[in-house]
Amino acid sequence: ETKKEERNARKARLAALLPANPHPIPRGLPRWERVALHRLQTRTMLTPVWLAKFHRPTDQKDTRPDSRCPHCGVPATCDHLVWFCPETSNERAAAINNLPPSLRPKSLWEWTHPRSSEPADRTAVFSSIISYLRSSGIGRYI
Repeated sequence: ETKKEERNARKARLAALLPANPHPIPRGLPRWERVALHRLQTRTMLTPVWLAKFHRPTDQKDTRPDSRCPHCGVPATCDHLVWFCPETSNERAAAINNLPPSLRPKSLWEWTHPRSSEPADRTAVFSSIISYLRSSGIGRYI
């Protein structure tokens, strides 16, 4: 009994240390979608730039992975792959244009951190991101 109480007290104490997320991800989404949205919000997608940065060669013939975008040759950062890459502009435009005009983002930050506090609006914006990740193939970097 006391171990359970101690564990609950520790959980509560640790939870109090975390700041509240002002742009929460809706509950009830599949795990992959929650992870994808969280990684986009925190810019921690496993992009070629990140993979090259953390690559450890196993032998002399092992070369560093290419950190450039496979489509346009610029560094393949999260911002580039999701917001700027011309190769996925059609999928990006389709996902954004499916939103009502008042919810359409003008930047990657607005897309991953919706302005509206209405749950239905937030869900619509997050759904547009997920559809874009799937249709463009960018989801493989999650």
